[in-house]
Amino acid sequence: MPRKKQTMSEADRLRLVEQLTREQQEKLDVLTGLEAEKNAGELRTTWLFGRELVECLDEHDSGQSFIEIVAKIVGCGPAMLRKRIHFAQRFDDEEIAALLKLKRSGSGAPLEWSHVVQVLPIEDKDQRWNLLLTAASQGWSSKRFKTEVAAVIPKERRRPNKGRTPEVPKEVDGKISDIQDHLTTWTKRAALWADEKQGLLAAVIKEPVERLKEGWGAKLTSIAAQAEALEGVLRMVRDHAVESKRLLDKALSDGAATGPEEPEDKDPVSADESVLQGMFS
Repeated sequence: MPRKKQTMSEADRLRLVEQLTREQQEKLDVLTGLEAEKNAGELRTTWLFGRELVECLDEHDSGQSFIEIVAKIVGCGPAMLRKRIHFAQRFDDEEIAALLKLKRSGSGAPLEWSHVVQVLPIEDKDQRWNLLLTAASQGWSSKRFKTEVAAVIPKERRRPNKGRTPEVPKEVDGKISDIQDHLTTWTKRAALWADEKQGLLAAVIKEPVERLKEGWGAKLTSIAAQAEALEGVLRMVRDHAVESKRLLDKALSDGAATGPEEPEDKDPVSADESVLQGMFS
């Protein structure tokens, strides 16, 4: 389900724009214009948006990063903007022209952004194009294409940077929004995974005996361990939110901002680092 775009007041928008240089403000005008024209499936507009952002990568940022400000103004997450950047970096002028000519067999519909985003992590250019050409010739939907890509390309090869430290917003507003967005997403996902009728357990129970696989055992054990580690991570997030709220209330009550207090020594929470990165990347 596409993320609902967030709206902001004109005062908030102006406050963000004031943090940008003149050149960045001019670039922002171009980007907001492109975003207003973009419809689902319009690959060229998405590609142009990414190319404009690429030109800003080396710009000096003051305050919040340029990408974070653009994300707030156009109403989508920074992660999505980085995917558009990746798109522009993966496909040159000649390739985007060829991509726009691809039509899916049967329906005649073009490939969509939801198709292209699946192949962006693939380093090998020929492999990316083989998959896209096959999707067009077979008339695959984006959902079917995602399944096919996952079957052909192992996850560790599709995501060569797996395990790197996720980018975290610098400002308090950005950190709060980032955590809220991810917690909302993970709450919805977890509810589906644990649902009595369509969750994991329900699916395993309904699976015919002849289709059960021994290999699932190790994966299910791993999921249980990661979920247990995630519980510890979430407790830390809760504790940080509660303590931050206490410090905020105290500072406002005293009438002056105070520095963060030294946290009390607590037993470290055992958590798989990959769970942390997966949750906030």
